[in-house]
Amino acid sequence: MQTVRALNRHLRSRAPVSGALAQDLVAHLKACAVSLAQPGDKADASRVEPSELSNGQCAWKAPHLKVDKSTLRFGEPKRIRSKEHLRFVAQQPCLICGRKPSQAHHVRFAQTRDLALKVSDEFTVPLCATYHGENHRTGDERRWWQEKKVDPLEAAQDLWSARTGGQRSAG
Repeated sequence: MQTVRALNRHLRSRAPVSGALAQDLVAHLKACAVSLAQPGDKADASRVEPSELSNGQCAWKAPHLKVDKSTLRFGEPKRIRSKEHLRFVAQQPCLICGRKPSQAHHVRFAQTRDLALKVSDEFTVPLCATYHGENHRTGDERRWWQEKKVDPLEAAQDLWSARTGGQRSAG
C-alpha cells in the first residue's frame, strides 16, 4: 500500500514518475496477482480481504470461490447437470426411429458454446447409437435436425418438464 500511496502523491504533484517507483509498483501488482492465483486458506473461504505486509506489498486472502456467472450482466448461461435426468432421457425411445436403448444426446446449439463444456442437461434428447453417431459426424446439427423433421429443443423441453414439472435445477 505504501507504493500505491507514493504513486498517488507523485501523480497529484504532477512530477514525472521515477523508475524506482514504477519498479516498486510493478513488484507490488505482481505480488498481488500471485497471491490471488494461489489457493487461499480454507478457513477463510467465506471472505476475501486485503491485508498489508510489513514490506508494503498487498497480500490477499483469496479463497477461490466459484462465481455464478449467470447472475452477471452479460453472464454465461447456467449449465445444469443432472445424472437422474440423463438416465430418464436414455430410457426413452429414439426420437428418429423409436428404437431402444437410446443415449442422451446434448443438443449442441441450445446454448452458446463454451470451452470444453456441454450444454445444460435440460437440453438432452434420446437418440439410438446409430443416429447419435450420425448426428455427431454432421457439420451442421441444426440442418441435420431439419432434415429429420424433428424439433429437438421442443422435445428436450417436454422431457425436462415431464421429469421435473418444469422446475430449473439449482445447478
